[in-house]
Amino acid sequence: MLELILSPVLLIAIYYIIKFNRMKNHDRILFEYCQLRRDIMSVLRRENFNLSKEDYSNYMEILDLLNSIIHYYNLHKQYTFRLKNLIRNLKEAKNKTNKIYKIKAKNNEDLERIRKQFIIITINAIIKNTPFFNSKIIFYLLKFSAQLMIAIIKNHSKKFIKDMAKIISYIKWIEHEAHSNNIKIGWI
Repeated sequence: MLELILSPVLLIAIYYIIKFNRMKNHDRILFEYCQLRRDIMSVLRRENFNLSKEDYSNYMEILDLLNSIIHYYNLHKQYTFRLKNLIRNLKEAKNKTNKIYKIKAKNNEDLERIRKQFIIITINAIIKNTPFFNSKIIFYLLKFSAQLMIAIIKNHSKKFIKDMAKIISYIKWIEHEAHSNNIKIGWI
């Protein structure tokens, strides 16, 4: 009789543990983006008339990207179970980091630090918020299964093969960015 009473309580407790863990990841990533925005604002206040026009426009471009990421963060965080959403979110993240790479930091250590920090936060956000990217084994298994599906279904669905090829290219991009920025993928 006691087991019948405690089993729903245990299930509810497990549900809330998972929910609070997701909220903790969400808050941590959002805090890092907000902290980076605060860092940019402090640099702009500190160096207000000493910045060149190019550096100022670079800071403002990063600030605009951060504002849009922070504003729309809830739309992109946990909805990647659908293949279409996964591809769209990875494409947007890659485009944003590519915009950051285009910014040239000539003799400006603050701008270079902010660029690097933006890329690290974005890659961490992708790894933490995309299902199955947290586990290294499942990450590589997803990559292998996508390549296997392309090999098996060569003549059936060109759109599916195209989507799998996009996912493989984004996974390789995440691997490259994580490796070049010393970010650990997964816990195994």
